[in-house]
Amino acid sequence: MLNPHQFKGALAGASSLYLLSLLLLPSQIGAHHLDLERSDKTIKPTQLRRVYIPPTKAAPRTTQGSVGSRGCEQSVPVSLNLFVPNDHVGQTTQGHPSFFWYISGNPDVPMEFTLVEPNVPKPIYVAQIAASKAEVVKLSLPKHLPELKTGKDYRWSVSLICNPVRRSNNIYARSWIERSQPSDNLSYTLASTQTEYARASAYAQAGFWYDALAAIANAQAVKPQDPAISTMRRALFDEVGLSQMADLPLSKSGRVNVADQNHK
Repeated sequence: MLNPHQFKGALAGASSLYLLSLLLLPSQIGAHHLDLERSDKTIKPTQLRRVYIPPTKAAPRTTQGSVGSRGCEQSVPVSLNLFVPNDHVGQTTQGHPSFFWYISGNPDVPMEFTLVEPNVPKPIYVAQIAASKAEVVKLSLPKHLPELKTGKDYRWSVSLICNPVRRSNNIYARSWIERSQPSDNLSYTLASTQTEYARASAYAQAGFWYDALAAIANAQAVKPQDPAISTMRRALFDEVGLSQMADLPLSKSGRVNVADQNHK
């Protein structure tokens, strides 16, 4: 049993330990708090948000066609890659949208773009395009043509004309596009945006692939070295299965490569 003198000594020691813990505890709490803040920044939900949100009612279709040049004996081997989602029909708000694709080299044969409405024999538009090198090609539907109709799917294709007589020998890739009406919310957002980057983000979040791609191409043409634009471009391509195409330049010397167009 402690005598009065020993009891006072023990009490003083305990008090000192208690005061010391009070002095140390705030800094320890602060340290843990900072660690949590740093961890929270690494898993912030906004960083995990998709750049492109596919439309909820998009038809599940994939790009079709051949990608080599086996049928073109007079051509060096090349590939055609359409810049489209790999598992659904891309949408647009535009009556005269733009189309993008990549050709991996000079095919030494004519390249042809065709846009058709299913079950309609005559194509809406056919354009012969001279390709002399590996490049990203952009083709915009001419304004003098009738606008695409809302709610309709259209098929578009790019072909290498290996044999004008025997079209079965041609190399081609094809996909689809659907025109849809923008929501009131999207229309309001677009009316208030000041940059092509912001327009690209708005279109991508609303599920309009073709419009988002056209806007990010315009943004990259103006600011080709902007890291934010490059990051969005890569995210767009990654999310639709085009990762291998993500770093190809959409513009050169500040200008998007535009195909020569001839209406037939």
